[in-house]
Amino acid sequence: MSYAGAALPRSVPKLVLSMIHKAGVPPHLLEWHGHNDFHKALVNGTTAWLYGCDALNGTLLGIGERPAIRRWRARSSSTSA
Repeated sequence: MSYAGAALPRSVPKLVLSMIHKAGVPPHLLEWHGHNDFHKALVNGTTAWLYGCDALNGTLLGIGERPAIRRWRARSSSTSA
């Protein structure tokens, strides 16, 4: 969420590096929690880790959040008949 007069970083590396270098947050306190709404969860999570995030949130086998769980439910309901 943006605030009036605040410019947000437009990329994962810029966001992570801004938190570390401009906001002074130590990397061991950074945790990436991305969603797969645009099918970039893996690449964005990996990029966040490569640029300094110490932890990543994720799901196992796509079970857990938004689009992945809907696809799984659709598959499981269509095969359960």
